[in-house]
Amino acid sequence: MEYPKKPLINSEAYLARHCNGMDPNIFFPSYNNKTEQAKAIAEASLICEGCPIQQACYELAVKNHEKLGIWGGSYFGGNRRV
Repeated sequence: MEYPKKPLINSEAYLARHCNGMDPNIFFPSYNNKTEQAKAIAEASLICEGCPIQQACYELAVKNHEKLGIWGGSYFGGNRRV
């Protein structure tokens, strides 16, 4: 029998996350040019700064092979992370 692994994010920290209650589209920005892209990524990444689950959010995105969005303050666009 295989037992469940310890979750990456405990529920208390999850509820205290900086993005709690925010529009998720902030973390999946659309843009028309490189300037808009850089601005959207920077704004979303600032929300993640100092978040109690920032590292766990990033690790979860890597584990799940996320292809798009801002996860733990890092931009995942296509096959590259910035």
